[in-house]
Amino acid sequence: MLGLITDIDRFSTHDGPGIRTTVFFQGCPMHCAWCHSPETQPASPVPIYRSMKCIGCRNCMYVCPHGAITPKKYEEDGEKREGIRIDTTFCKKCFACVEVCPSGALTKSSREMSLREVKDIITQDIPFYRHSGGGVTLSGGEVLMQAEFALEILSFCRLQGVHTAVETTGCGSWDSLYEICRKTDLIYYDIKLLYSELHRKFTGMSNDVILRNLRRLSENREAVGEIVVRIPCIPGINDHKEQIEQTARFVSELKLSFLELLPYNEAAGAKYMWLFQDYSLQKLHTRKKEYYEELQKYVSQFGLLPYGLGHGRRKEK
Repeated sequence: MLGLITDIDRFSTHDGPGIRTTVFFQGCPMHCAWCHSPETQPASPVPIYRSMKCIGCRNCMYVCPHGAITPKKYEEDGEKREGIRIDTTFCKKCFACVEVCPSGALTKSSREMSLREVKDIITQDIPFYRHSGGGVTLSGGEVLMQAEFALEILSFCRLQGVHTAVETTGCGSWDSLYEICRKTDLIYYDIKLLYSELHRKFTGMSNDVILRNLRRLSENREAVGEIVVRIPCIPGINDHKEQIEQTARFVSELKLSFLELLPYNEAAGAKYMWLFQDYSLQKLHTRKKEYYEELQKYVSQFGLLPYGLGHGRRKEK
């Protein structure tokens, strides 16, 4: 069995407890305006161009059979550089350009990996999990886009006694989500926006399935891993106190215990340049740390904590 993997981040400390191996999946059904990993959105690999690595050899231009690559001058850190631009309307993703790039400026967003390859990496890292209380995290993209591959990894981890976490939007079939969550110790479940029309405006689709799946998970929480709801807080879009309150009330009504607020990451814009795309939220800036600390305190009034300040399921009242 093969999966499309964009990256495997070893020795991570940001995707769950302890030292972790994070496996990033290609493909996501949503197109969030603030997406920090736009290269993972398409269901298949796309070319990535890092102009700082380009040596201006133009080998890619000569081999492109579709005439999609043209020269372009760049100025970065005060230095002018010869580079290229890919017209994505003509690019057929044959990756002939990637094969002849001598500097690694052109790469594929993901590659096919076998289960054996992924399992071998996890096996090598098991001693670090044991020492730190870490494990394996599956992320994306959206894991549900490659549910069968994800399930095989999770089953292997369970056999090895390795802690698992999954980061998901919940945007997929209930059957796939439920099976994955049954084999997962920790579920990071994103809610971008509670209001359907705003959700559609900024992500390209309704949130009906997402909210319905979270409700069903909460109803089956004794059969699945710990559920941690997360809100990626985007300044001026979904981080107003009233919006956070509505989401907190919804999560509280589901009798879940954890809700985390994730501050906006300004670095997202750089990746859009790699893909020759415009970043629509270029002018956004992260709010001060104190703003999110106050919001998190406000959320705690609903009996909700960030994961790490309290473990275990909420007691029924």
